[in-house]
This record gives sequence, C-alpha cells and structure tokens, in this order.
Amino acid sequence: MTVVRTARDTTAHISGVAALYGSGAFRTAHYIDVQRGQQKLQEGSRMVQKAIELLDAVHLPGEPERRARKGLGILRSAVDWLEDSDQFDHAHKVLDDAGRRVRTTFGCNLKFEPDEGYSQTCPVALAHTRVGCSTGFIIEESACSICGEDPEDCDHISGQLYGDEVCGRLITRADLMEVSLVSRPRQPDARIQSVSITRDELESELGPEFTFGMPVSCDKCLRECNGMVEML
Repeated sequence: MTVVRTARDTTAHISGVAALYGSGAFRTAHYIDVQRGQQKLQEGSRMVQKAIELLDAVHLPGEPERRARKGLGILRSAVDWLEDSDQFDHAHKVLDDAGRRVRTTFGCNLKFEPDEGYSQTCPVALAHTRVGCSTGFIIEESACSICGEDPEDCDHISGQLYGDEVCGRLITRADLMEVSLVSRPRQPDARIQSVSITRDELESELGPEFTFGMPVSCDKCLRECNGMVEML
C-alpha cells in the first residue's frame, strides 16, 4: 500500500505505517508481532482447555462456556498476529481444533437480533476469511510514545524497542478520510467482527423448516476445513 508523507500534514494508512520508517523498523515490528502472536496462542489454548476442565464445577454455571468462547477470540487474534510467519499454519490448526472442541462441548448458534436478523460472529469462522480494515487519514497532531515529542523532531524510530517499550506514533488529532478493506492490516486485530446472513440465504439452506427468529446452529467447525480464503 502506498504511503505518502509530507511533514505534518501526512496522509497515512495504518497498514503501511512501518514503511514510513524503513525496512529495518518493519523487520523489528514483525518480530514483535510474532512474539505477541505466540503469547496469544498459548493464552487462548490454556483458556479453552481450562474451560473444558471446569465443566464439572457446578458452582460456576455458564462460566466454562464464557471462558471457552473468550479463548476462541484470543486464538483468532493469535492467527492474525502470526500471519505471514512460519507459525501461521500451526496457529490455524490450533484454532480449528479448539473451535471443534467448543462446538461439540457447548454447541454454537448464529447470533440473532430481532431488528437486525442473523449474523455470523464466531471468531473461528471469521478468521478463515483473510481480510481486515485500514483507515486513511490526515494527521494533524501526533507524538512519540517514548518521549512525547513531535515525531518529526525526535530520534526515536517507530517499531523499535526502547527498553521494554515499543516506539509508536500517538495520533492525537486527525481527519478521517476513508476506511478500506485490505488483506494485511498493519494492526492485526483490525478485522471484521460480524457478517450478516440474509433471510433468503437461510431459507435456501434450511428449507421450509426455517422460521425467522428460531435458533440456527452453526456447524462449520464440525466440517473439514477447506483452508483460508484470501479476499483481496
């Protein structure tokens, strides 16, 4: 993605911010992304496993399922942070396996709201469509996250580690220009969280037994995975 920089009135895309600072900064940022993805993979896996172990804890009604679904969300995030790394395929498999365990243990339904209808909000299902969001904006004011100075005037490099802190650009005032769908958002968690499913689609899939408002089970995790879908 093209990034154009003209001092203070910078036009930038979040997915390309690292390009402003050269390939070295990008490599450092990618290494940090992989580390964070590994941490999320471990955290999500532990959470799902612990949730299954809590099933017999009668004093915690509903808590195992809540934890399990939170764990799936963390595992989806791990997949996104590990994209384009040599651990992506492993994270994909861990997510699919966890999704299957949660589906067979707790069951899964499409989300339904009377005024909006049905939607797919499952992090496992949504993770298989590789698309995210990128904002385009004109930066009016920003500050270095390390020293608080204008990034034009300090020596810190975005994406580099300084002690235990990763340097970033804190945008304090900006004019939003647009939001784009991109294949690789620079912020890995900038992803679509819900996809609407029309009444016609459900009637076609479920036949005459479908009644608007009825619970609709999602069985995606019970079927063989056909791989990730690159949308862009």
